[in-house]
Amino acid sequence: MSNRERADIANKSNADVFLRIHTDGSINKKEKGFSILTTSAKNPYISKNVYKKSLVISNEIIQKIEKNKKVEDIKGIIYRDDLSGANWSKVPGTLIELGYMTNREEDKKLADSRYLKSITNSIADGIDQYLKKK
Repeated sequence: MSNRERADIANKSNADVFLRIHTDGSINKKEKGFSILTTSAKNPYISKNVYKKSLVISNEIIQKIEKNKKVEDIKGIIYRDDLSGANWSKVPGTLIELGYMTNREEDKKLADSRYLKSITNSIADGIDQYLKKK
């Protein structure tokens, strides 16, 4: 399924949030960290309203992740306007990079169900916080 098809599903369902969850990779095996990729205010493909709401979602999730003692490396929010899933979306959303599967230490954590439950609970708490403000 293409990123455009994924965005179409979110658009057609009038989703409150279009959430994409990934693991990152790098040729630098020492690279690590949790990050969120969201569009910038200059993105010509999305509305200002979608941009603003996407940024709120991203910030809410990062704030919850920062309180999670199990997540040691947090890169924060990275602005990207070249992500096709976001650029086709008519609903607010964000792309979450849980960590680097190319980093041995993070890959091991990402395979631990207790760690994943902890991190996904923090993500869900961030989304809940966003939905309360909506």
